[in-house]
Amino acid sequence: MELLNLLKKENFTRISFHDEYNVVQFSNLLELTSNDQLISFMEITPVRLEYYPFEIKPHIICYDELRSKKFFLFR
Repeated sequence: MELLNLLKKENFTRISFHDEYNVVQFSNLLELTSNDQLISFMEITPVRLEYYPFEIKPHIICYDELRSKKFFLFR
């Protein structure tokens, strides 16, 4: 799955999520060079994704076997 390329192709430049302490974590997608770097930042290895690019706040939801995380996308 080449999530980073998809997000860059859709002109998203930043991604964020709330960590376990409810602190917002940001990453600049333009500085990332590989999908592995993105997965490392996300702190989840997704087995399934839901992509919502046309919402007021575009986001993706990533699922692994035990949990899910929501990531907000910015252009």
